Amino acid sequence: MRTYRYCWRVALCSSLLGVQGVGAANYHAQPRDVRAPLARIVVAPDKPGALIPSDFTGLSIEYPAVGAYLGTDPAYPNTIFRRLLTNLGLGSLRIGGDSQDTSCWSPPNSSDRTGCAFTITPSLPRVVFSTATATGWRALMGINLAINDPSAARAYVTNGLLPASMSNVNNLLGLELGNEPDIYSQHRLRSSSYSVAHYLNDVKGYVAMLKGDARTAAVPLVGPAFVTQDWDRHVGRFVSTVGARNLAFLTLHYYPFSACSIPSAAGATDAALLSEGVMSSLYQRFSHDSAVARSYGLPLRLDETNSVSCHGKAGVSDSFAAALWGLDVLFTLAHAGLRGVNFHIYDLDRSPGHYNPIVSMVQRTAPTTWVYATTVRPLYYAMLLFRNAVGYRFLSVTMSNARANIKAYAVSDRTTVRVFVLNKDTNAAGSVIIAPSRVRGTATITYLRAPTLSSTTETTLGGQVVDRGTGTFPHPHTLTLKPDPVSGAYRVPIPVVSVAMVTLRLKSAPSFLGFVRSHRQPMPDVDNLPQRRKWTEWGGPI
Repeated sequence: MRTYRYCWRVALCSSLLGVQGVGAANYHAQPRDVRAPLARIVVAPDKPGALIPSDFTGLSIEYPAVGAYLGTDPAYPNTIFRRLLTNLGLGSLRIGGDSQDTSCWSPPNSSDRTGCAFTITPSLPRVVFSTATATGWRALMGINLAINDPSAARAYVTNGLLPASMSNVNNLLGLELGNEPDIYSQHRLRSSSYSVAHYLNDVKGYVAMLKGDARTAAVPLVGPAFVTQDWDRHVGRFVSTVGARNLAFLTLHYYPFSACSIPSAAGATDAALLSEGVMSSLYQRFSHDSAVARSYGLPLRLDETNSVSCHGKAGVSDSFAAALWGLDVLFTLAHAGLRGVNFHIYDLDRSPGHYNPIVSMVQRTAPTTWVYATTVRPLYYAMLLFRNAVGYRFLSVTMSNARANIKAYAVSDRTTVRVFVLNKDTNAAGSVIIAPSRVRGTATITYLRAPTLSSTTETTLGGQVVDRGTGTFPHPHTLTLKPDPVSGAYRVPIPVVSVAMVTLRLKSAPSFLGFVRSHRQPMPDVDNLPQRRKWTEWGGPI
């Protein structure tokens, strides 16, 4: 007899996260019954909550990776990468990471200068801002703080960034002062005695230089880009040092696991990545940090994150599990009040980049010919699906009688309700009952799927894949589903380890409480759902 495994949840999942995104707080070991729903979900569209910003999703890219991803020069752009950005709607492109604190702007004899492992030439900012103009994305540029040379930073801004962004200065989202200064000593950029006080003293020199020059004074600053919780509590001191009026927003970094630590790397499994403990910890930490940022009148952005730090873990960071994790992260952090999230990409010359949502390499085949090989991994499809939630407001969701590792979020723009059902269970397939509190008509279902949780290829969204040659994404296929004629509830088929986006059109009708379970509509075989059905409206012009 097959039985359910237990899924341990904390109270936070059913209380705090239960407001807009709910997980199975309790489900019990019992014989499987395919006729019983895996969960019951009630959505209240009459009580909209926080808005998910239209540019919530972003990417973070190391300086040496710019050529392979964005292009070697504005005259030879990577058009596939540009299309991949456009597929995601609006967003932010952060250029930084640990390479920013070893990258210098065209310094003389840069190879002989300590702290300059990568030289930033004029073509780099030009290709960054030409990409921003072509895609509608905005650029957040990292500044080398470790070298402790404010005049070099000013030269980079005045001679490199401002001329490159001159056609549209709004494309420059801000300047980030340093990258993870709380672990400078680990990268041998500072001694082990480097403290918050030392860091703030370094920052003062940069603020004075950049804000004291009329050419750079108007460019907003961001930071502190801390990655450890020990330094997170000093965010207020950073704001006081820089001045809230000089800051566009605050930034922090986060990785749930680290490949640089043997115990952490061993613990970085598919199951651990999808555990509710990881999400609950994430929510607790960053809902607090977001509240601190708001107390200074500033938004908070997690402008560098991914599944496993130190370049990811093969078979986990590049698997479908990372897609389920990434979608949950986006909803969790939006619910926590953050302004946005940037998934990190490492350059492949220095790293295998297992966690990269996009993989790109470049080869020069002739003096004026550059060939880019650019593909996507499962995490990219999670970002693509999340596009259908941005610009919408959270709705209250209540889940009951969960019999699997199921989680749900709902959003609305007052004319449309979208319910995202995440099935993180490796064994359970069946159906969920969705009961909106207002009667609606026919629903459409779009699935995010892969053969298995550990699959690194064959991820599909609505049965479609990104075209490898162009980066375009076809309109996804959907299933149509009619509500129960009496209760108005929908019985939604849910395959194993998958996401179902259920789109409902609002109708003016009296509200009702609860719902009546119905078996009047035949249940499709969830393991053999058709990949081709007529498609309906997608969340934007893809």
